[in-house]
Amino acid sequence: MTTDFPTWIRDEIKRRRWSQATLAERAGLSRSCISKMLTSDRRKPGMRFFAGIAAAFEMPLVEVIVIWEAGQRESKEAGE
Repeated sequence: MTTDFPTWIRDEIKRRRWSQATLAERAGLSRSCISKMLTSDRRKPGMRFFAGIAAAFEMPLVEVIVIWEAGQRESKEAGE
């Protein structure tokens, strides 16, 4: 599994054949919030973002947070 969080989200969107707008709607988030996370925003998302993604992808909240944290560790190890 890809541990880079934006890549993971992109892969999930593609696997489900959704658009960013579909994900935003299902997650209860704005499309710009989704777009920002996928392109440039490397800050830690808030709990609302994590909860929305978890609900949209029908997975436990903790699993989404673990995926984000794994990506953060991977980035630090790579020296980014």
